[in-house]
This record gives sequence, C-alpha cells and structure tokens, in this order.
Amino acid sequence: FLPRNEQAVTYTSICPINCTDEGIPEDGITVVHTFLHAHLAGRALRLRHIRNGKELPEIDRNDHYDFNYQNAVAPSKGTKILPGDTLLTECTYSTEGRAFNTYGGLGTTDEMCLAYVTVYPAPRLKTCFSRIPTSVFSSFVSESFTKNWAQYMGPSEEQLVAGLNTLNLSIPDARAAFNAYSTRKEHEISCSDKSDNRFVPRKSSFAFPDEIEPRPTEEPVPSCSGSPGVGLQVMSIAETPTDQEPTGSGVSLEAFSMLLLVLIGVCLGAL
Repeated sequence: FLPRNEQAVTYTSICPINCTDEGIPEDGITVVHTFLHAHLAGRALRLRHIRNGKELPEIDRNDHYDFNYQNAVAPSKGTKILPGDTLLTECTYSTEGRAFNTYGGLGTTDEMCLAYVTVYPAPRLKTCFSRIPTSVFSSFVSESFTKNWAQYMGPSEEQLVAGLNTLNLSIPDARAAFNAYSTRKEHEISCSDKSDNRFVPRKSSFAFPDEIEPRPTEEPVPSCSGSPGVGLQVMSIAETPTDQEPTGSGVSLEAFSMLLLVLIGVCLGAL
C-alpha cells in the first residue's frame, strides 16, 4: 500500500534463515547476475545480504531505478549465498503527483518489488516470500476510518478504495500509524521448492533480525551495465502477489509488502 503524493516510501521483505538453511546446499550457491524490478513508482531498489548478524556487501543496488531502463547486472566479484544467510529486498517508491493510492498488482500503475538472482548450482529453494499480514493492513484501514484520518464511503471494495484516497497523513497520529505499518518487522513467510512444495508453510510468522551490524560505508555503485550471457542459471525473484484475502473487518485490499524469491536451478548437464 502506497499512499498518494508521497515523496518516498520504503518497504523491506525478508527471505529468512530457515528458508535458506533448508533450501541452499551446504557449500552455498554462487551469484552470476541479478535483476531488480519494480513498476513506475519505483525509485531505488537493493538486495541486502546478512550473515551471522552482520551485513555483507549488497548483492545488487540501484539508487536511480527507471522502469524504462531495466537490465541484469553481473556482480563485480564472486558472491556466495550460504545456508543460514538472510536476504532482504528493499524497495523505495515515490507517488508524488498521484491523486490515488497504489496497491500491489501486475499493472504498471500498480506496484511490485522483485529481485531476480541467477546462481549455480541449482538449490532446493525456488520461491521465498514475505509480506506484512493482511490483517495488519485491515487494522490500519479500520483505524483510519474510525479516527477520521480518511473519509468512510461504504463497505464495498470500491468504496473503501475511494475512502482511502482521502487518507490525510499530515495528521501526526495517522503518519505514525502508517510508519508503524510500513516498517513492521513481523512478516508472513513461505518457501517452496521447484515442485512448488512448501517446506516453510505459507503464513509462517518470522521477524526481521533485531540488530544487524552494518558494513563499512561505501560509495554505491550504480546498476548501469548489462551482464554477459551464461550457461548455468538459477533465478531468484522478489514479487508482490495480487491475491486478495477477506479479513474480519471486511477489508479485502492486499498490501504489497512482499518478497518472492524464486530460484530456478540449471545444473551443468541437467538440460
């Protein structure tokens, strides 16, 4: 969920320890190239890498994301993802000039947050996603109408969408509630193998690491060069689903803060 006319809103999603521990081989997987993706509101995207509570160099980063100029990037030096590592996909959006809120979806005026990663050898892990629970978004919506941060126009989805377009985040309590929602660290997660069998069930609860030791500050390297073609590929994706789930309050709008990490493995000789 991106409120209208916001200069910058950042969502972070997680592929946690229990997914990589179960889904990545003991010797790890090597990153060949990456591809970050969002839609028209995307401004800055990065894929962060955490090991034993310490932040490693980012696997990919694009501080000047442009929907009309997207490309795969080869890492400057070999990067390995090991079992027990944590991956954080972080996307910053701008909705300045938009008169309407933005939700997750396939349309270019909807939004998503993806990070494709080509690796070898093929791991068990294919998909890994996280999202803020729908019930938390429903609570935020209900509170917005109850406290008159937004104008309630009726119970249908169309009316709820129209009402939320009146959300006034200049009200301090409304801003604080939205910030608490958008930065929530307790996510629902799910991890699957290439046969779509979930080895971490959907809606399993997982919290972000409490403390991450930062790495030394470095100048960001713009993502502006393509990568050469390779014969060994494993893909990983961070995505926003469009499925909508009813909630106790009757709100079925879907927040898009979600990571879907897809690893499609191609081993040498496996073709």
